[in-house]
Amino acid sequence: MKTESVTKSELGIAGSLALQEHLISRPKMILDALESAIMEFTKVRIKPAPASAWVKFLTLPQETQEMILTGWRGQTDFIRGAIDQDLDACDEIRMLEYAMGRLNLLCDTSLIADLSHEDVIEIYGPDYVQVYRSFNYFSLCNYSLLELGVHPWYELYDRSTAVMKQLIEMTESVLCGKTSRIDLDKFPEYTIREVMSPEGAVFSMREKCAVRLASSINGQNYLMSVKKVKEISATLPDESKIRFI
Repeated sequence: MKTESVTKSELGIAGSLALQEHLISRPKMILDALESAIMEFTKVRIKPAPASAWVKFLTLPQETQEMILTGWRGQTDFIRGAIDQDLDACDEIRMLEYAMGRLNLLCDTSLIADLSHEDVIEIYGPDYVQVYRSFNYFSLCNYSLLELGVHPWYELYDRSTAVMKQLIEMTESVLCGKTSRIDLDKFPEYTIREVMSPEGAVFSMREKCAVRLASSINGQNYLMSVKKVKEISATLPDESKIRFI
């Protein structure tokens, strides 16, 4: 039987691909478990991870990779717990209360009354790592879970530097304990664009508030960010429109 010849360079490529498959086998199993849990709980289809995101994952330091994997396992346990308790993924307020209980976080009870099910809610730890994201976010996102895990936000979204500067200052003010709550009703509406997704979706962002949460375990400060998000375009022909409004 005639066999097809393979060059040394092709053997090298094949070896690299085999090595890559070996290296991502454990992370992929952990990610698959999280994706399955989210899709079962929310009925929202999660975008498959592109090969480029796995390449990015493998270039990260080992401790960063392990931090991501630990986060995925924690999220899977969180969702499986919600499923076991027969919680509703669309009940964002109840899900937030459940998350805060799991994370041992405390806040002023009046905050909950100010929230709505349409709000996109995020919680960040003292190290600025996101530890919770409301499930309505997944219907507004064209990125895979892996892309969200391996890329910093400035690689994923294009937004005004003026906006970024003010949001960073606000975050630092809350996390360092200078203020317990910042109401942002007068913060100007702005837009962001997905940089790496094929859709290149554009979203209108309206910040609502930033609130300090306290850990009941060690007293460290956490940040809850609440905003309204609406997709306004699948594409943005004129990129100059991405600016602080």
